[in-house]
Amino acid sequence: MFKIAIVENEPSQIHETTEMINRYFQAKNIPYEIQAFNNGYDFLESDASSFELVFMDIDMPGINGMETAMKFRQKGFTSNIIFVTNLPQYAIEGYKVSALDFILKPMTFADFSLAMNRVIKSFKQENVGQFILTIKGVTKKFQPEEVNYFEMVKHDVAIYLSSGEKVVFRSSISKIEKVLSPEVYLKCNSGCIVNIRKIKSIDGDVLLLENDERVFVSRSHKKEVLMKLNMLFSNSVLPKS
Repeated sequence: MFKIAIVENEPSQIHETTEMINRYFQAKNIPYEIQAFNNGYDFLESDASSFELVFMDIDMPGINGMETAMKFRQKGFTSNIIFVTNLPQYAIEGYKVSALDFILKPMTFADFSLAMNRVIKSFKQENVGQFILTIKGVTKKFQPEEVNYFEMVKHDVAIYLSSGEKVVFRSSISKIEKVLSPEVYLKCNSGCIVNIRKIKSIDGDVLLLENDERVFVSRSHKKEVLMKLNMLFSNSVLPKS
C-alpha cells in the first residue's frame, strides 16, 4: 500500500490533487491510500513517517510548507516530498529539504505524471524489500534488514526480527506473502517465509540463518529455494546429480 499525504489549506486544491492521484494510481494498478491535512501542524503531529510521498503546499497560514518540510526532515524522516505551489521563488529552497520535485499551480496531469514517474522509479530502487503492516491499530514500516523470517503460529503470524524481538499479529502467511517483495523474501514451507538476505547456508532440508536459527524447507518448496539460493550465492548450492 502506497501511503500519500496531501498538506494543503485550500479544499479545491486537495480535491484536484486527489483526483490526479486517483487517475494515476488506478491506471498503474498500484494500491494506495490518501490522507489530507489542511495545515503543517496537523501533518507533523500525525504518523508522518508512515507516508511514502507528501504533496506539500508552501503558502499556508501558521507554519508554511517549507518550514513544515524542514521540521519533517529534522525528525529524520526520508519520505519523498513534492511541492505544489504558486510560489516559484521557493524552488531553490526545496533543495535544502531534498524535495523530489516542484510543481507550479495550476497543476496539469502531464506535470503530475512526470513527477510521479520519478517517485515510482525512486521508490522501487530505494525500497526493495520494504513493507508496511498495520498491527493492533499501529501502522509500521519494516526495512528488510530488520526481518529474519515470518512463521504461522496457529491463527497468527509471528515476525522474528533481527533485534531478537518477536511480533505476533492476526493474519496468514498467504496474506503476508502478497505484500512482500519476491526479490527479498522466499517461502520455504507452507507456514514460513524467510528473508533471503539472512540465509547463511543450506544443509539438506534446513536453512541456517545469520543468527544461527534454523528454518525447515519442505519438499514442495525445495526446488524453488535452491534456485533462489543458487542465484544468491556465488558458489552453487544445487545438489550434484
